[in-house]
Amino acid sequence: RLDLIIPDSSISGVVRNANGEPVKGVLVRAGIEKGGLEADGLLGMILKNGVSETRTDAEGRFELPNVSEGTYRLTASGREGRRSETKKYGSVALGGIQVDGRTPVQDIVLLLPLAGSITGTVIDGNGNPLGGAEVHFRDVGRAKEKKTGLMDFFGMQVRPERSGPDGSFKISGVTPGTYRVEAELEGRSPGIADNVEVSE
Repeated sequence: RLDLIIPDSSISGVVRNANGEPVKGVLVRAGIEKGGLEADGLLGMILKNGVSETRTDAEGRFELPNVSEGTYRLTASGREGRRSETKKYGSVALGGIQVDGRTPVQDIVLLLPLAGSITGTVIDGNGNPLGGAEVHFRDVGRAKEKKTGLMDFFGMQVRPERSGPDGSFKISGVTPGTYRVEAELEGRSPGIADNVEVSE
């Protein structure tokens, strides 16, 4: 005879901006740091980046129900919000959240920073502008935190920006931090800028 226990734990709290005001419509995800649902490979990468997700309500509150026993990391991202006013915010992460599978974890506060932006121009070796280049950015600090060869979704942009005919580009909604920015154009080696600092 086997008893299968459905987890009763939940994780709840509020997302606020730097002024302490609640932020509505922000995507909040819980990813596994370690615990019962751990796995390797692609499944492990998916579990680390979101086993449960929800959006904040009008008061900035969120609740993730039916969370299994383990240690979790919460991420909140204004960049992935449905509302245009959330896109002015970056992302924040909080790890080490212990869940026992039976009792709720409450009153977590996530402070969402205002986002910065990265602007520039893609040029060739002679200084001529290059239009149509794909411009990517990667959070260098988070890359150093990785413990496996799998790339963590947090700190990566979902899709690249493209440079305009004059070679110019702008990446908005960037969380404050240190980034590597790369420009790629078919048939050419990538252009790379390291240690690009973005502030609020």
